[in-house]
Amino acid sequence: MSVSKRVTDPLQIQLFGAVQVLYQGQPLKFRSRKVLALLIYLAVEGGAHERDKLAALLWPESDQQQGRTALRVTLGRLRQALAVAGEFIITEGRRIGFDFTQTFELDVQMVDVVTTALAAATPPEAMQSALDHLRGEFLEGYSVEDAPDFESWASSQREWWHRRGDELFAAVGRQQLALAHFAAAVDTAIRWTHYAPFNESAHRCLIEAHALNGNRSAAWQAYAVCQQILADELGIDPSPETTALAARVKQGHIPRTDRPKMASPPATGQAAPAAVPQSPVIPLVGRAAEYGRLFATYQQAARGALQAAAIVGEAGMGKTRLAEALLDWAALETAPADVLRGRAFEIGGHLPYQPVVDALRQRLERENAPDDLLDDIWLAELSQLLPELRSRYPDLPPPLAGNADFVQARLFEVVALLGAALAQERPLILFIDDLQWADSGSREMLHYLARRWSAQQIPALLLLTIRQEGLQTVPELREWLVGLGRDATLTRLELTPLTERDLTELAQTLAGDGAGITQFSDWLVNETGGSPFFVTELLQYLAQQSLLVASSTMERHATGQPSFDLAATLKQLNAGPRVPLPPTMRELILGRLGRLSDKAGALLLAGAVIGRRCTFERLCQVARLDEFDGLPALEDLLQSRLMLETVSEARPFTFAHDNIRDIVYTEAGATRRRLYHRQAFTVLEQDKAPAAELTFHAVAAGLNQPAFTYAVAAGDEAMAVHAFTDAVIFYEQALHLTDQVAVA
Repeated sequence: MSVSKRVTDPLQIQLFGAVQVLYQGQPLKFRSRKVLALLIYLAVEGGAHERDKLAALLWPESDQQQGRTALRVTLGRLRQALAVAGEFIITEGRRIGFDFTQTFELDVQMVDVVTTALAAATPPEAMQSALDHLRGEFLEGYSVEDAPDFESWASSQREWWHRRGDELFAAVGRQQLALAHFAAAVDTAIRWTHYAPFNESAHRCLIEAHALNGNRSAAWQAYAVCQQILADELGIDPSPETTALAARVKQGHIPRTDRPKMASPPATGQAAPAAVPQSPVIPLVGRAAEYGRLFATYQQAARGALQAAAIVGEAGMGKTRLAEALLDWAALETAPADVLRGRAFEIGGHLPYQPVVDALRQRLERENAPDDLLDDIWLAELSQLLPELRSRYPDLPPPLAGNADFVQARLFEVVALLGAALAQERPLILFIDDLQWADSGSREMLHYLARRWSAQQIPALLLLTIRQEGLQTVPELREWLVGLGRDATLTRLELTPLTERDLTELAQTLAGDGAGITQFSDWLVNETGGSPFFVTELLQYLAQQSLLVASSTMERHATGQPSFDLAATLKQLNAGPRVPLPPTMRELILGRLGRLSDKAGALLLAGAVIGRRCTFERLCQVARLDEFDGLPALEDLLQSRLMLETVSEARPFTFAHDNIRDIVYTEAGATRRRLYHRQAFTVLEQDKAPAAELTFHAVAAGLNQPAFTYAVAAGDEAMAVHAFTDAVIFYEQALHLTDQVAVA
């Protein structure tokens, strides 16, 4: 990507955050989204592109002649839209490109130039300027209907630029700390944690910046927020690196040499690389019933009956994914919904009305004339939530004065009026993600909106996602949800793990018509226990490790993603040792284990030591728990889905999947495992368990003499049933134990 010339108020193409094209500070208008999409693609990709390629990108359903005609018309409209700023589109025969010799500013270019040179001593002004251009995600909230290949390209670019954004934040923060600009580093780190809330590097930067700025309490609070976010969102604990930094902060030791080195940006001459074809696109599966109910709820709302929908589930169950599926569909309708998106964060504590204000701000940034929606007196009230309105309308009157209740009522009412005004044009969806983190004021406002819009029959859907843990631990949130259901029609969707049938559907999507679908879906069930998060992480991990084998034909199916040879994948997986868990999955399980009570942990370890399905009584015996104490512990394990109750009457309880058992067993430590094996041996010996089982526990418990005795007996039992190979193994084990018994 070449560097543009810089003059005052040139053509500005802003692709981070809300998409805008400005000339002399004024937005240019485009006849359609595809006109703008053509400009975006040419400017970002650079170079010259075949006309047929561009036509296929934007009009995939058209034949060649129709596509060429549509492209020719769109190209003319693009030139017309840009004419006031200059001639930016060049044609060379059958090729079309963007003229980089003209004067313009492209925000992705600004960021690309700086991040590509981060290894050098980049001037602080250049780095800060690049960071200022990073107003949000690439093409945030922008989509083009009926152009899936463009959407796929945009998604790939979005992921790429998000990584570059992380690199830029890291570099700016590191430079500010090195220059002792600690207050500026705090501001940068706060922005970074909002940009990438699950990136621990961002949280470490904030912890360090606060500490070096002389605010150790804020640094410790930043660590607590990081800890809470990771636990609530992903069910994991902070990494040892983050924990160690927090400990040093608490002790007053803040070395400045412990920051990780930034990974070098990949070598590329383009603005971004092409998407890796072997990376799987994970479709939404197993949520057809829930999506159907959500779809019907939206249709009811669109007909003029306010609806509310709450998607509830544990972390990793795909709540946001389900909501986004509806929003994507609603945006592609002939009369697309007007979507306001907000998300509650715990970063920095509960900001008043933060999720609602964010939703309003993003929407009004796209509104050419908010004064067409509200009278000045109400815009003045709204400016209390959105102060930037006063810059846009400096002649607004002051808000009406009054007591706290009066002011709050006016604030609630102006948001209700704004939503009603927006819904006059098309159905409205107000989506609030992670409501369990929202402040009480936001909840009160949402309840007010539901009451007002319901009474006025506003065509609106109030769409919420809520963590199950939040409902269990925050009584006020439970009561609020009950109250919402009294004043509005509420649809509550509970998400559970994916079933074997769901994962078979996923395997079919990956393989197309290939072989190995059933076997691969069985493997996924055993490895993941049906957790959508686990499934996604495992498939991405296989792709990253080159273990997911692409089809030799490299065919693509209707989803646009490559086809995979699942039979060859399984053959490769089974040829070597067991595939290790991706770190994030292991950390997720460890985070869940860390929230258990001591008695639940003891019961779980007993199950891991026993190593198979067993009864409740056996679990309590090995854990040395009274059954009255063990019962709530078992209920805790079942509720958290670490253990499952099967249809087996003899041995009904088992681990949700083997990975949990492996991690529980490994993390227990050698001494604790030995004690539990000794107890298991004692219990099983009293019940006259098979000699082979007693041998296993005796060896693991370090009981050499009993191990020798039962190894011989196990060999004899194997011989009695003509299991000669097994008998040899047991007898050899007994011979090995002979020396240890003699030494003892």
